Amino acid sequence: MRFLGTGRTIKTRLGSLVATLSVLGVVACGDSLTGVDTTTDDFIGAWNITSLTFTPVDGGTAAEGLVGSATIVFREDLTYTITFVEGTVTEVESGTFTVNGSTLTLTLAGDEPDVFTVTALSSTGATLYSEDDSFDFNDDGAETAATLTVTLQRQ
Repeated sequence: MRFLGTGRTIKTRLGSLVATLSVLGVVACGDSLTGVDTTTDDFIGAWNITSLTFTPVDGGTAAEGLVGSATIVFREDLTYTITFVEGTVTEVESGTFTVNGSTLTLTLAGDEPDVFTVTALSSTGATLYSEDDSFDFNDDGAETAATLTVTLQRQ
């Protein structure tokens, strides 16, 4: 997944969601990585990506990875499109997705799948977590192992 303003490709694993955020009444338990059983139908439709929070695995301060705004649309034909907008710049990425229990997998053509655990899901929002990610926390060009929490709000 690419984030505007950073020029970095983030290997987001939408399946293991960190349960540290509460967004629009969607709350996951603090240290629990227990997933919520979901189906493909639970995701079909348009969602705003409201937060992408990277936390260093070795401790330290978390960083927001979303610059500008982003939406993701899941379609019944098991394809998705993510649109990132920052000012006058728009980037679009498309791929396929699968849902298996509490695991949501996004796959861009020619890329490794991004696997997430769905830790919270309601009719208005969802929280996703990945333990297998990285982020350049100090803009020195070096990626550091990180977890990723993604929060979504249904449009």
